[in-house]
Amino acid sequence: MSMFLLMFLLIYGGMHAVFLFAIKDLIPPGKLVHGIIFVTTLFLILAPVICRMLEHSGHDLAASVIGYIGYYWMGFVLISLTFSVPASIYHIIIFVYKHFSGAGGSGSPSGGFIAYGVIFISFWLSVWAVFEASNIRIEHLTVETEKIESEAGRVRIVMISDVHLGLLSRESKIREIVDQIQALQPDIVINAGDFIDGSTSHVEGLTRLFRVIDAPMGKFAVLGNHEFYRGTALSVTNLRNAGFKVLRDEKIRIKGNIAVIGEDDRHYENRKPIRPLLNNAPADDFTILIKHRPEVDERLVGRFDLQLSGHSHGGQIFPFTIPVHMRYRYARGYHEIGGGSAVYTSRGTGLWGPPMRLGSPPEITIIDLEKKSSPVSPDEAP
Repeated sequence: MSMFLLMFLLIYGGMHAVFLFAIKDLIPPGKLVHGIIFVTTLFLILAPVICRMLEHSGHDLAASVIGYIGYYWMGFVLISLTFSVPASIYHIIIFVYKHFSGAGGSGSPSGGFIAYGVIFISFWLSVWAVFEASNIRIEHLTVETEKIESEAGRVRIVMISDVHLGLLSRESKIREIVDQIQALQPDIVINAGDFIDGSTSHVEGLTRLFRVIDAPMGKFAVLGNHEFYRGTALSVTNLRNAGFKVLRDEKIRIKGNIAVIGEDDRHYENRKPIRPLLNNAPADDFTILIKHRPEVDERLVGRFDLQLSGHSHGGQIFPFTIPVHMRYRYARGYHEIGGGSAVYTSRGTGLWGPPMRLGSPPEITIIDLEKKSSPVSPDEAP
């Protein structure tokens, strides 16, 4: 954890250095001004860490205030990178040119205009990102399969992922998510992990809001990395209080020839291999594999029908959508991967860190399993 914290501070501090360099032509000279900027920047860099420390020590109000300040600012800085990086490169080019040409002088031509542009565009994109984060989209996928029983008709799965219930979660927003799920009339509800995030006392009250969701064929959840960060036993208790059956490297078979296998996040060292569960699955079962991270074990392709994952948030905030898509082959959406297997990765229903999304709106996913008619052979044709 100390190495993670060090890397976070170095990378996040570097982002601030780039931003300040991009707007340097707007910073007045003087030691007092530079001192104020340094102290303020240091506080903003450390704000997420201070927030977590206050949260763990039970100072929820102070943690919330610093959290809102720190995470909104974090979102702004992340968004500003799209513009502050090229602006900084421009300043470096001008500096090098002046140094070797002997032109002299300080500052860059149009430096002030560029700085205002970086701030103005980043601010309004941040405003839009707050709006985008508050509007959950309903994504609808239909999967036709011969494996579900004809008596079952259509089986509707509603999937959520990465809700991240924690310090900055608002009860009104959680009630909205619950109401939306209820309105979709699910047969099955699947929670693909990172439901819990934080150790505040009000998480228990938020999890109980999910108990009202009615899913005749069951509500299933797996543990994501944040459940392990928070504490396995406490996270499992919270998930059960929310009405979910927690599948920890285990399988359950439900009505309609549907098998659900839940796998612990790979962060957990003592997880059991799920390969035997897939090897022993009847060939006519429609097998759903719930796995928090959108990573596919190539040895298992063809042994499950649909893997449901989250974790990536689809990048959450551009430009970080780019490295996330480079890291995960199936970072978002539906992918057929061969052998009769497919993967669907949710962009996530909630938020982590900044309460913003840019280019990756939150989602609740409908997956309708429908009976696929068997092709009629020429001998059977009328």
